[in-house]
Amino acid sequence: MKFISSNIKKDFDFPEYLQGGLSGFFLRAYIKNKICLFSKKTTLVSTGLLIHFSDKTVRVVIKPISIIKHKYCLIIGNPFSIIDYCNFYELKISLWNCSKKNFYINPGDKIAKLSIVPNKKIKFIYI
Repeated sequence: MKFISSNIKKDFDFPEYLQGGLSGFFLRAYIKNKICLFSKKTTLVSTGLLIHFSDKTVRVVIKPISIIKHKYCLIIGNPFSIIDYCNFYELKISLWNCSKKNFYINPGDKIAKLSIVPNKKIKFIYI
């Protein structure tokens, strides 16, 4: 993983690992100014990260943060999206405001979770 700017660690306390020893961390909004996510609209929010994994044994999984999903009715576009080892691009999170109220995203707000999971093939047994 590469940072778009070296200020991300200083400005946003990155990475902040998930609790319980899980192999992941929170993704934060890497934006200069507050964004208004209007009711029933979507927006694409930068995380400030460039993702590239050359290790074919792991995958990166993007998941919603429960409180944002349940309390504020914000949904991640393509939830549980998986980043394969061959991708190399800035990671942006698509957010959809399903509520009747506008929602504001501030610089550094937690917007999603990123987990690193093993990529294992399974063997099927026919019965």
